[in-house]
Amino acid sequence: MMGLLQAAPASPEGPAPVFSENDRQVVISGSSYSAAFSKKDGSFQISSGAKAAPFTRSRLLWKIERREQADSLDSSEFLDQGGSFRSVVDKKTNTLLLEYASPDLAVTIRVAPGADSFDFIGEIVRTSKEITCFLLPADLNFAAKDVRLVVFPQSGLRSYGIGFTEKFFGKHAAEDVALQPVMTGGSPYAFLFGQSPKVLSNMMEPVRLQVTEEGREWFTSGQIEAISRYDMRINRASKLGQFPAQYERRAQCHSAADGGKSGNDGILEAIRADGWGWLWRLTGVDTSREVSRTSVLGVLEYLASHPWPQPQPLFYPQIWDVEIPSSLAKAAPQP
Repeated sequence: MMGLLQAAPASPEGPAPVFSENDRQVVISGSSYSAAFSKKDGSFQISSGAKAAPFTRSRLLWKIERREQADSLDSSEFLDQGGSFRSVVDKKTNTLLLEYASPDLAVTIRVAPGADSFDFIGEIVRTSKEITCFLLPADLNFAAKDVRLVVFPQSGLRSYGIGFTEKFFGKHAAEDVALQPVMTGGSPYAFLFGQSPKVLSNMMEPVRLQVTEEGREWFTSGQIEAISRYDMRINRASKLGQFPAQYERRAQCHSAADGGKSGNDGILEAIRADGWGWLWRLTGVDTSREVSRTSVLGVLEYLASHPWPQPQPLFYPQIWDVEIPSSLAKAAPQP
């Protein structure tokens, strides 16, 4: 995986969420939602308010897939196999910690609430077997009639994401499914990196790649030589100094050999959200497979061989949130 990015409080606006708990569950109450997490296994349900009926539930909070055993393990199976679970409200960071532990695996889920939504931050603290996939949340159950839009990310090479409407989840013939592209411009990019990239001609002249001083610390001499042999059209390069102050570190490993005269600055770059993971971007038209393969392998080899510092997180950009339809706001008996 090239991009590692965790999320946290979706919005600082509005009154701060309130935590309450009883013998069965911990409840987070925001300005427009209520989320109840089971103290038994971490499963949860979300309502549009404290007394409204739940409109979505998740029986399995997380699920992993392991290469060695070619199988999967979810939070329910983990507890059935003797794993332990506890929930803790961390008053210092105003988050809920859901901790799963066994001799072979330890997983911590941090629930970080905002005024009108909340986010999950998942961490595999310890594992004795290689994990190839981590799903969080593992499932969501809801009535199709209550759905206005479910937005799901896609590969950055295709789009920023895809939205599924009520009709998609309801009964329909396969041939009735349609995809309608919507142009969003550079707002998602600007949200992550502070401002839009340089938008240049798609058919601009190719320029020779070079590895920056920082990149020379990341790549081997052979990788540097391979990267520096190629010319590329860099029509959507990032702008120097565009990264917001919240990010601790920026890594720029590739740039254009013309020193930015044609508007080409960052080609392969990354940001870190207060030290927790990396989000990488590799851009360019007609990108050589050799350049991509060498860059990805070089980055992963460096990250695997250099320990990551683990500071306390202070800021996370929002990854997703939930909008509650007004039709669900009417009061209903407490479940």
